[in-house]
Amino acid sequence: SANAALSRDLNVSYEYGATLVGFAAEMTGYEAMQLEKLDGVLFVEKEKMSYPQTDAGPVWSGAADVWGGTWNSLSYKAEISGASEVPSVTTNVSGMGDFTYNFYTNELTYTINISNPDNVNLTAMHIHSATAGVNGGVIYNFNITPTSGDVSVTGVVTLTDDQEPALVNAGLYVNIHSDVNTAGEARGQIELNGTLGEGVIVGILDTGVDPWNPSFLAVGGDGYVHTNPLGEGNYLGVCDPSNAGGDGVVAYDPTFPCNSKLIGVWGYTASDPSPRDGDGHGSHTASTAAGNVVFDSVAIAPTQVFTADISGVAPHANIIAYDVCIDGGGCPGASLAAARDQALLDGVDVINYSIGSSAPTGDFWADAESLQWLALRDAGVFVATSNGNSGNGDATTGSPADTPWITSVGANSHNRAFLVTVALSDGVSTVEVSGQAMTSGYGPAPIVFSSDYLSGTEDARLCAPGAFPPGTFSGEIVVCERGIYGRVDKGQSALDGGAGGFILAQPDEATGGPGAVAADTHVLPAAHIDYYQYQILRQFVITDSVAAVSGTLSGASLDVDDSHGDIMAAFSSRGPNGTDADLIVPKVTAPGRAIWAAYHQGPGGDGDYTYNVIQGTSMASPHAAGAGALLSAAHPDWSPAQMESALMLTARDTVLNDDGINIATPFAQGSGHIAVGMAAMSPLVMDVSTAEYVASEPNDGDNFDVRDLNIASLGEDSCVAVCSWTRTVENVSSGTLTWTTSLTITAPATGTVQPATFTLAPGETQVITVSVDVSGNTPETDWVFGKVELDEDSGTYPDGHLPIAVYPASGNVPETLDIETQFTSGSVDLVDLLSIEITDLYTEATGMVFGELTTTSLPE
Repeated sequence: SANAALSRDLNVSYEYGATLVGFAAEMTGYEAMQLEKLDGVLFVEKEKMSYPQTDAGPVWSGAADVWGGTWNSLSYKAEISGASEVPSVTTNVSGMGDFTYNFYTNELTYTINISNPDNVNLTAMHIHSATAGVNGGVIYNFNITPTSGDVSVTGVVTLTDDQEPALVNAGLYVNIHSDVNTAGEARGQIELNGTLGEGVIVGILDTGVDPWNPSFLAVGGDGYVHTNPLGEGNYLGVCDPSNAGGDGVVAYDPTFPCNSKLIGVWGYTASDPSPRDGDGHGSHTASTAAGNVVFDSVAIAPTQVFTADISGVAPHANIIAYDVCIDGGGCPGASLAAARDQALLDGVDVINYSIGSSAPTGDFWADAESLQWLALRDAGVFVATSNGNSGNGDATTGSPADTPWITSVGANSHNRAFLVTVALSDGVSTVEVSGQAMTSGYGPAPIVFSSDYLSGTEDARLCAPGAFPPGTFSGEIVVCERGIYGRVDKGQSALDGGAGGFILAQPDEATGGPGAVAADTHVLPAAHIDYYQYQILRQFVITDSVAAVSGTLSGASLDVDDSHGDIMAAFSSRGPNGTDADLIVPKVTAPGRAIWAAYHQGPGGDGDYTYNVIQGTSMASPHAAGAGALLSAAHPDWSPAQMESALMLTARDTVLNDDGINIATPFAQGSGHIAVGMAAMSPLVMDVSTAEYVASEPNDGDNFDVRDLNIASLGEDSCVAVCSWTRTVENVSSGTLTWTTSLTITAPATGTVQPATFTLAPGETQVITVSVDVSGNTPETDWVFGKVELDEDSGTYPDGHLPIAVYPASGNVPETLDIETQFTSGSVDLVDLLSIEITDLYTEATGMVFGELTTTSLPE
């Protein structure tokens, strides 16, 4: 039909049929207008270009609570019974074994309790090596004394390097023997007391992947052997021999090494024919979400070697990578749409989408990308996306983070920092300032300001690339101010000019707090200091010193302390939502500063891998995607909306603003920093059906909008005196529980929540009604923030909360309103229009207009 309408054959680059029905093709604006007139065409939209939005994070986000511990104390269990014997044994002997394993020392600490109610004569107990359903040899003897009573043993066994993978892959079991059943009276497989994402497929739409990086190999550093859910030897994309490519899709590549971890890789960019990651962004996000456990990874750092043990949030999940971006460039909309379509066909459970635009969506129901995300949520796919890196100004969140059916993630810090001190001395007095960087030390050397060179030009102050000719400096420590150019590029500029060290300083208080500081791997010894530390340095060097000041850079010192955590990144985009301010964005936050993960290939090409420490909301989003993978494994019956609500309800809402002092508002932290362990235990969840998402379209006349969606937040961008919401929660725990509700909000606003208490049996639901009164606030001034708290009375389960953001308005009456009628008198009801006071009302009535009759003739 399109070809017929345009009288030519369109060159179609992609056809879509899973998340939406449509195609991508080049055409003129006039041709697009012609196609939009065809029957059955919902809309035609111009392709838009989106961009990538660029160790300690998983644990700081609570992943260890779902794993069952950290790498120096991972928890295992064994449920011991006769039914587990091979062949099974009828017996009342049973027991439980609790184990913790330290991957650094290979020590397996155990406590095993055996109940023997029938007084069977128990003769021996061992650890054997074999998977469930198979008998294997003894690797450890518990050396018990034969007894007809109960048995309790505690101790430590050191596993060999060969035995460790058997533990990780459920290949060890406890077996207790008796004089009647000498081969085994009761048995229990030693299994992980939690989940690391086993069986979950995570899709990564990004810049591709480095398949040789250990983060993506079939066997993780912990010895875990991945299982391919497609079947052994079956792969997707460039690893599938049946993939002939064409129409913008990269064909089968026999040299690309997929495996049972990395089960598929798709390429979608004609100008970038290989999905090998030449940028690093895609490998970084993939390994953050679901990369393997890797011990002793080495980060790219020109001046010093740094090593760390790292892991993705869901390290045992499988990965499918979709290369939708051009290395060093943007991500074409047609390629992105094709990947979203394919991800649904591939059956992914989770998607990470660290890509976006700074521009708002505009209309959720007339935007192809937005509708694709809705189709994916309808299919049960949990999607996390970066909230954007446009900074801490108001309304900087773009698309698709502003969309109701996607989980938007802002960036804050974790509890690990690479601290650097700068010791300043004028020969008489000393002062010390502190910052962060991943470099070696340097000094003492003179402290100079770059702005004192090149006649104090802007390029000099900001250390613009190429600004300083060689020989400009002679080994000094050069102070440059942040702005415009890349942080590492500034250091390179100083080094090119002859600097021996580098201090990057935040010049502006509004954007220069602790949340602006980055631990970069600079090309020379360095420190990045915040605005307040910069003022101390300037005061000493310019005013207080009695002679020329020298400085000594200490070099990076690893410091793990909770005080470093939960500080908003200055670059993280803020609300209110530019498309619909009734929806609070971001929904949650996660670590996005100084994230250590896999990166692009090294200079050696295939097989030469690297790691890097970078920051961005791109790095925060995969933490939430990994959390979604853990929740999918722990609660496979939860919908994406329920998983999102659990993350929001249980998030830590004490995140500090990037000044490191004040609590961040919901427009910065959303519901707070994700705590996936708490989310997995949440007794309450909230669901939203696809029909409800569709019904929230604001112009369909059903009086049900985005603000009415059952999302775990409460927003209103035009609250005239009083506004209210209803939300429905469900008890998904196994017990009958009682909650107490409360509401807090910034005065003079007040609010109520009903009911004050409620009790739910498993599976029961409760409607909660929230009302906020802002009649005491001055309209059209500032947003008002608060929260509803849902406290579980027994203290056994996590409490919940819903953030509130309300904008007091004097009214919602439009400046102009046209009313059409067929009658000369009567009345019309103006539904849902409110105003505190109308001080100026002008009306104009116009009567019917006679039509004009024109007579003409046409020549035959």
